[in-house]
Amino acid sequence: MKHSLFEVWVFLASSPLLWLTVTLLAYFGATWLYRRCGATPFLIPVMTATVAIIAVLLLTDTPYPTYFEGAKFVHFLIGPATVALAVPLYSQWERLKRMWLPISVAWWSAR
Repeated sequence: MKHSLFEVWVFLASSPLLWLTVTLLAYFGATWLYRRCGATPFLIPVMTATVAIIAVLLLTDTPYPTYFEGAKFVHFLIGPATVALAVPLYSQWERLKRMWLPISVAWWSAR
C-alpha cells in the first residue's frame, strides 16, 4: 500500500509526539545557534525557538490547538520550573531588598 507524502504528514501532524519533538528540536537548535553566534542577545534561544515554531505552524497550516496538544507537557513543566526559580530568589531576599533601586531602574527601562 503506497502512501502519499501528504497522507503521511496528516498522520504525523495529528500525533502529539510530533509537536513535542518539534518544540524540543527548535529549542535545542536555537540554543546551538545562540552559542555559535557568540551569545548575541538578538538570538536568545526562547525567542528564536518561538519564531521557528511559528514558521513551522504557518508553513504546514497547522492550527495552534493541534500544536498545543503535543506541547502540553512542556506547558505543564513551566509551573514547577517557576517554583524552582522562586526558591533561590527567596534565599537572596535580603540582598534584593538592598538593591531595590538598581533593580527598579533596570525593570522600568526594559519595559
